[in-house]
Amino acid sequence: MLDRLKTLLSGTAPRSDAGDLRTAVAALLVEAAWSAGGFGPDERATVTRLLQERFGLTAADAAQLLEAGDKAGRNTVNMFRFTRDVLNGMEPEQRVEMVEMLWDVAYADGHLDSEEERLIAKVAGLLYVSPGERNAAKRRAMARANIGSGSIA
Repeated sequence: MLDRLKTLLSGTAPRSDAGDLRTAVAALLVEAAWSAGGFGPDERATVTRLLQERFGLTAADAAQLLEAGDKAGRNTVNMFRFTRDVLNGMEPEQRVEMVEMLWDVAYADGHLDSEEERLIAKVAGLLYVSPGERNAAKRRAMARANIGSGSIA
């Protein structure tokens, strides 16, 4: 407790533990899925797969993490807590990968909604991912989803 108080007073943020980081990643992915107005089976499957791949989880563990992220997101007014955990827990190249994962979720249903795009731009900015890196991540996600630039809603 005393260490935590010292950290707060010094103005430095503590590094997130693995559980907080995992929940933060899950919450941001779920938020991206919900941002277009629905969290359908395509988005759910994509989030589960991404969590499995990112953290080496079983399908069941990834599904539990997805639910924990969804619950955490519903109980939080803004995303700052989650972006802070990701910012503190990931290296710069990992944060670019995080943004790419958000694009994967956005394109899970085959198209991009303007709300999804706004959310990803906001999260990328909070994670200090440059617009160039964000757009490169978007192009990679589009290529994986076999989506051309004309498919953006």
